Formats: sequence, structure tokens, C-alpha cells
Amino acid sequence: MKRCIVLFNDNISRSAGTERMTILLANELHTRGFKIILIALRKEAGIFFPLNEGIEVYYLSDIKFKLLEYIVDIFLLRKLLKKIQPDIVISIGNMFFRTLPAAMGLKCKLFSWHHNVKYGVYSKLTFKILNILIANFADKFILLSEANTDFIRQKYNNKKVMSIPNPLTIRDKITPSDLQNKTVLYVGRICREKGTDLLLQAWKIIREKYSDWRLQLVGQVEKNFVLENVKEVIINNAVANVEKFYGSSSIFVIPSRAENLPLVVIEAKSFGLPIVSTNWGMNARDMIQNEVDGFIVENFDVTVLAEKMMWLMKDETLRKRMGAASLKSSEKYALDVIMDKWENIVGF
Repeated sequence: MKRCIVLFNDNISRSAGTERMTILLANELHTRGFKIILIALRKEAGIFFPLNEGIEVYYLSDIKFKLLEYIVDIFLLRKLLKKIQPDIVISIGNMFFRTLPAAMGLKCKLFSWHHNVKYGVYSKLTFKILNILIANFADKFILLSEANTDFIRQKYNNKKVMSIPNPLTIRDKITPSDLQNKTVLYVGRICREKGTDLLLQAWKIIREKYSDWRLQLVGQVEKNFVLENVKEVIINNAVANVEKFYGSSSIFVIPSRAENLPLVVIEAKSFGLPIVSTNWGMNARDMIQNEVDGFIVENFDVTVLAEKMMWLMKDETLRKRMGAASLKSSEKYALDVIMDKWENIVGF
């Protein structure tokens, strides 16, 4: 048996991206022979994503009073860590605030793994304190991209920071799109934050010239988001088998106002789709090479967003060239490639 690793997150019941990646990492490291234990703050429901047999799961207290909750969490976590005696504790997000005092004096390495770092988030006092604690007491600070890593390293002189991106999670054999269907695809929550309103404004421009193309939206419409009735727009709430949508589309669009390292871009690339994206943050250029495997639109300019999609619509050669580059660049996100990086740091 290899090393014992604890993964500590606030929640493992949700169907969100952080929970998905936590369970994936647990399963893959377990498959590679590591002893894996999951710890979560509260048991809100069952674990949404499939979990390997043999992975132990623990939950801390159900106390709702904030200050008392924090103190009890630390006490119970310390008690668990003493019992488990792990080699490594990987705290996800701000769980490091609990892990550090709970593990004080114990013989285990402390890793801090962050999924949701955005430009400017570390200017907040809470995250400044968190980063100072990580810089001084964590053995590794793991982020999702080189851009995030460079930002934290330069701003806080944190030399323990490193990047490991999320992997492609589609396990079935992928057949790249032939880029012949006249469909532009969007996958994600349908809301203002994700820029769906910008996309629909751009589509009004597009449909005047390319009425034979359609826009496929795949995702849940968020409450209070007003979805305009725009022709040639198809909405599908199903997100379980999203692969079929990638394979039958010719362009992928991500019009978000804020993102970190969106898995949907990795998935779209694996199907060889050229990407049209807004410049949603420091990681946009990490994932998309402007004018190579897609286009990055500055300043959330709706007119330019429409223009870039229309360039790809009218020029099949450009579409296929960018699609081929997109497919090639997806290789660095292959599951085995990413898990080898994890094994290198947890195997030490």
C-alpha cells in the first residue's frame, strides 16, 4: 500500500466542478494504490459522483453556530487525523483554515488545493491571511494554471505554489467533430455571470446573415435570468451526456464574464472544436491561443463576438485549421498526464 492521503473539502454532495474533481482525484489515486480518505464538514446528502469501493468517508459536526462550529470542526478533525495518521492532507479551498490548527504537531504534509482563484480575489483580507498561512505552513499550494501560479508567486513571493490543471473527464472514446453541422454550441449555466445575455445579443447580429446556422445552449437556466426568445436558438437542459452535443457542433463559444479554468473548454477542444471566447480572466490565454485554436474577444464586445463566430461560419478552411489546433492542444489535459503530475507530488 502506498501513502495514506486525506482529501478535505467542505462538501462532497454537490454536483459542482470542485466536488467532481475531488471525487475524480480520490478515485484515480485510489486506483493507483494510494489509501484515500475523504473528509467533509457536513453530510447534506449522498455523494453525487461515483466513488470507488474502499475509499473511507467521514463527516464532521452538524453544529450551525459559526464560531462554535469552527472550534468543534478543528477538534473533531484533529481527532480523526490522529486516528488515521495520514501522510498527506490535501485541503480544498479555505479548508486550510481548519486543517492548519487541527494538524499542528502531527507528522503529515499539508497541501492546499484551490479551484476558484480569480484575478483580484486575493486582495480580500480573508484570502490575504489564507495565502500568508499557506506560504508559511503548507508544503504545497496547488492552483489550476500557470497564470494563477505566476500571479500568486509574484504578488506574495510564495515559492511553494505550483499548477496542475483539471483533466479531461470524458472516458469514452472520442470521435472529433467533422465541423460540418451548422451549429454553434454553448455549455454551462444560462445566466448573466456566464455571459449568456451577451451571446444572445451577438446571435441577433449573426442570424441576419447566417439564418441557416443554429445556436445550441446546453445547461440550466438560472432563476431570475430573463431568456429572450431568439430564433434559431435551441435550449437543452440535459447535461449528463454532453458528449453528443460536442460531436455534432462546429464552433464552441464561451462568453463568460468570469471563469477560472472551465472544463467545458477542455471538453470542446477534445472534440476538435474551434473556440470563440471572451477574455474572462487571466487563464483565458492559458487555455486558448488567440487566432491559433480560437479567438479571444476583448472588453465583452458583442459585435466582435458575433464577427469572430461569423468568420468561422463562412470559412470552412479556417474552421478546420483552428479545430485541428484545438484538438492537438487538448492532449496536455489527458487524464493520465494530469494524474502522473499528482502522483509525482504525493509520492515524493
